[in-house]
Amino acid sequence: MISFINRADLDEDKYNNCIANAVQSRIYAYSWYLDMVCDNWSVLVLNDYEVVMPIPHKKKLCINYISQPFFCQQLGIFTLREEEGITETFISAIPKRFIKINLQLNSQNKVSKRFVQKNRTNYVLRLNATYEDLFRAFSKGRKHAIKQALRSELLISSFSIDELVLIARKYYHYKDFKSGNYDQFIKLTEVLIKKQKALLIGVRNEHRVLIGGAVFLIDNFRIIYLFSAVSPEGKQNQVAGFLLNTVIKKYANTDYILDFEGSEIRGIASFYRSFNAKEEKYGVLVKKINTQRKFSTY
Repeated sequence: MISFINRADLDEDKYNNCIANAVQSRIYAYSWYLDMVCDNWSVLVLNDYEVVMPIPHKKKLCINYISQPFFCQQLGIFTLREEEGITETFISAIPKRFIKINLQLNSQNKVSKRFVQKNRTNYVLRLNATYEDLFRAFSKGRKHAIKQALRSELLISSFSIDELVLIARKYYHYKDFKSGNYDQFIKLTEVLIKKQKALLIGVRNEHRVLIGGAVFLIDNFRIIYLFSAVSPEGKQNQVAGFLLNTVIKKYANTDYILDFEGSEIRGIASFYRSFNAKEEKYGVLVKKINTQRKFSTY
């Protein structure tokens, strides 16, 4: 039996145990993570937390809707073992009061086009090879850029989250990204650090000025490129590639997967492919309000 359980009534231990041991395990789905990135969420639960599906939801102008939170690329259905048809069963169990939906599933949720109207692209790189072999598979241009960065007087360094956010606020203009989202990111990163689920890598110039940095999530052999910011000087010195190469070198010859967390943007996708990252699709569950007062089905 599938039940809809509100956050306040959730058995956190059982829920988080399912997420930790799921075939599709993702750090985004833990209760403490969702508490940081969305105000309201509930869960569809099969029996005694054998399968779960977190549902981040909001209400605006009397409309109940489901939307993907920031800093949370993939959610969907999480199962303790492979179960054919379970994804579509759970999607069908979403309460009908949610008349508008935009929810990103995870790459292991296989579902028919009747349920998912579009797919998005992610890139991943398996690190189960020596660094030399991984580097050898980089594109010619990426190898050159990394060698150029290595010749510069760049220093790998720690940094405060405020330093990184300062660069992002000054030089980046993200679509739909508001000032409050930076505050949310700072609080999230502080929690991640306390839980030892974050890897922070910064780069400073010869004057010890931070010119770029990145925050990676680490959980269940998956390293996720969550957030980065690079100054114009950093871009000139190939810092973004230098940061990623540093992580690849650090975790080479392990069972980790480097998850680039995107991208649909052609230039960024090309950048990720230059590391020999492979394309991975994940579905987006979409339900729109029909202007004729009838609602689209899955």
